Amino acid sequence: MAVTNSNGVVYGQSGTSPAANSYYDHLLTNYFLQMLPDARNNSNVLLSMIDKRPTTAVSGKYIVFPVRFGRSTGLNNVGYGGVIPDPGFQKAQTYSTMTRKGMARIALDGDTIRHGKTNGGAYAEAMQIEMEGIIDDIMIDRARQVHNDGSGRLAEVKSISGTEITLKVNSSIEGALTTRAAGTLDKYIEVGMRIAAFDNASAPYTFAAGVYQAYVTEVTVSGADVKIKVASTPTGAALTITGGAVPLVTNAWLVRCSQATGAATLRADSGYRTEMMGIGGVYSDTNVFDGVGLSGLQQTNAGESLGASAAGFQGLDAGAYDFNRGIVLDNGAAGNRPLTEELMQQAISDAEEINNANVELILSSFPTYNSYVKLLTPDKRYNNTLELAGGHKTLTFNGIGWVKDRFCYQNRVYFLALDQFHILETAPLQALVGGDVTTWERLDEYDKYWRGWTWEDNMIVEIRNRTGAVLTELAS
Repeated sequence: MAVTNSNGVVYGQSGTSPAANSYYDHLLTNYFLQMLPDARNNSNVLLSMIDKRPTTAVSGKYIVFPVRFGRSTGLNNVGYGGVIPDPGFQKAQTYSTMTRKGMARIALDGDTIRHGKTNGGAYAEAMQIEMEGIIDDIMIDRARQVHNDGSGRLAEVKSISGTEITLKVNSSIEGALTTRAAGTLDKYIEVGMRIAAFDNASAPYTFAAGVYQAYVTEVTVSGADVKIKVASTPTGAALTITGGAVPLVTNAWLVRCSQATGAATLRADSGYRTEMMGIGGVYSDTNVFDGVGLSGLQQTNAGESLGASAAGFQGLDAGAYDFNRGIVLDNGAAGNRPLTEELMQQAISDAEEINNANVELILSSFPTYNSYVKLLTPDKRYNNTLELAGGHKTLTFNGIGWVKDRFCYQNRVYFLALDQFHILETAPLQALVGGDVTTWERLDEYDKYWRGWTWEDNMIVEIRNRTGAVLTELAS
């Protein structure tokens, strides 16, 4: 009998009853590549820049520091024999703020720990993966926060239809009405995240009758909009958004929430007005909803502000002091306009003229950066690039490096004077410990273990209108 395609030893027979001559398949092994690629985008451009600034260790509840402004009027030229001017005086006020506390936790059962050894049983130990992963995830959430305004808002509710919640950008961000949600808010909110909803005076809303916290089960982008669906459990059916004593409404704030403990402790268990200050709050000419009240006399603070009106910025009313209003170049609510070199130069000139800002970095979203590249294409000047500390290679404008950050709100350009930014730190990122001994806590009666981390800090600026400028209401 001749050799045919089907006799002898063959490879890779399919079906539930492979031929006897494919026996060698039973002797073949799988070849495991010794690598573990990470598909997550861990980019945190602005945070990495700010973290390079000096960190100041602080303690106590309130952090206060004086700020000088105004000049003495006790001088002028006089003629011979003229009267000496009446004495004037210098002026000062008190800036104040609070550090903001963050926490994180992981948990593993004993079986996973024991079966996940790396001597052939797994690519990496589960304990190592979870510990390293949560540190990365903390940094990514902080990278989001440094673009926001301290209010804790991931987004606001634009509209509700059945099980679908359409989102809009935090309304306190300059140019929010013409800021594209898609491309930003779909990075702020992830499937599995637990969220709560509030009004701007700390009153909670329900997603359904009795449901004050919900898990995000779906995030979709539809044109310029971002839409989500939520459920009462991580794998539950999508809730129809209706019912309850205080049903969810448009303009509600959506914030992260840590524990499903009901309405009574919801605010304390959430990110509502407890996140670190970000550039969305700094580069604004109004007060912010960051939970910090107005400074009192004698370098004290009046307490946390939870009213429907924003109290101030770093303890001072923005309306009362020119130096406490950020420099904003908008389009007068006339809609978005194209990005031009003239607009960018105007922003830098205003920042320098108003309070001598030392603009050293330009920041935008990817679409706005691409618009700048397109603007330069006819002149071919985009070949001149600058490599910044941290390995970021970027274009320049007037010799100033321009970086792009995926968490940056769109339709705007920030002109940053980084010398005005400082991180105040009550506690660096550290494991929760008991008696200075880092331990894994065991869940009572179960072979399951958990470990937590905490940190407490905030970002401040020395003088708000010396931080640079923001150019808003741009076409991309």
